[in-house]
Amino acid sequence: MSRLAKLAIVTTLVSVATAAPVAKALPSTYSVKVKMADKTGKITLIPFAEITRTNGVVSTKVLPVPQLEALSKTFMTEWNAYKQPASVKITEHHPNNTGMRPVYSPYTFTFTPKDVLFKAAVVREFLEKKGYKALGMSTIDFVVWDASAEYPPGAHDRASTFSNFRKGTTLDYDQSGAYSLFISKPIRPVRSGSEGRKSASDPHTYLATGYDEGEFEVARMILHSDGRIDVTPVTPAEVFASNFGTFSTKEDIEIKTIGDDEYHTWAKRTVPKTSTQLLEAYIIEHLEYYNDYDVTPVIDPQTVR
Repeated sequence: MSRLAKLAIVTTLVSVATAAPVAKALPSTYSVKVKMADKTGKITLIPFAEITRTNGVVSTKVLPVPQLEALSKTFMTEWNAYKQPASVKITEHHPNNTGMRPVYSPYTFTFTPKDVLFKAAVVREFLEKKGYKALGMSTIDFVVWDASAEYPPGAHDRASTFSNFRKGTTLDYDQSGAYSLFISKPIRPVRSGSEGRKSASDPHTYLATGYDEGEFEVARMILHSDGRIDVTPVTPAEVFASNFGTFSTKEDIEIKTIGDDEYHTWAKRTVPKTSTQLLEAYIIEHLEYYNDYDVTPVIDPQTVR
């Protein structure tokens, strides 16, 4: 073989070896599942929605989910059948000061129709009996008190003393005389903010996960200043739309990870709005960080740029 021919072969081999790798195609569809625990605590993954990317256009579809649809229907049935009591007793435990070693004591008050907070007390009792949670309930002051000035002045452990505990008499209605409550049903254990799944490409890095209450919204209630209570069921489609939000290519997205070092160091990386993986970053942020959904194919946080 001539020297020129050998050189041609070597050149060809070098060209093949240094050729740029073919970019891996991004998934066109992501499947979203809800984590739901049974009475024994066993977690089941329930198909909930699909996210599809077609020629750069992102669309979503919520699947029929009988288990989740039943939650809202059950709530409405229970509320409509609930016989509202003539009075409601509420007990709360409160500290006697804001110091380092306060003493907590129970305070019980009875609310009747003549009280401004009676309807709110009725709703609170119903939710507690039936095992529901309500965003907005914790800010209703069923028990109020007086607070002294902090003493001793300038001390590291200065504190206010609480006294004159009594039942609340006001509700923070909006300008139309309405107060909203967002009703949820606990369906899985609470997830504290910590490290989530491990990166497939970097075994020393985990996807960071935020706090998740493990609840699924089933209804919304509006307490009116005239005593009326409006109740509207919330569908699974509305829940997903609220959790997923609106995907847009107008903003950068931040991905949070945690290292397996001694201090479990958090790291943040910005995925620019021009990235071809912006959807992947959005899914990680909205469905996995802020909400405890299971998403497949699994997205490696370390490869999203």
